Amino acid sequence: MHRVGISFHSGLSADEVREKFISPLRTALESARGGIYSNYLRQLDDNGGDGPAEHLLVFQLFDFEEGLRLLRVTLENIGVPGEASFHNLDPTQPMY
Repeated sequence: MHRVGISFHSGLSADEVREKFISPLRTALESARGGIYSNYLRQLDDNGGDGPAEHLLVFQLFDFEEGLRLLRVTLENIGVPGEASFHNLDPTQPMY
């Protein structure tokens, strides 16, 4: 399995991120049998949490290219606040 992360900055709470992003991405990936949702991390800024937090969603994909395409298309349909970055979290594979 291939591990892929999606990171973005947002002022949304953890519950709002789960509802707005994790749930639809998980449903799309699992219904297409492309992979599974793995983890969610949230990093607050160093100024006491007043600014937007960085969110990292982690998914495990059975087929790297197909799963990545599915995540990107679903994320485009949902709409991410700000900019989203995709990360190859598999240390044995080169970055993309």
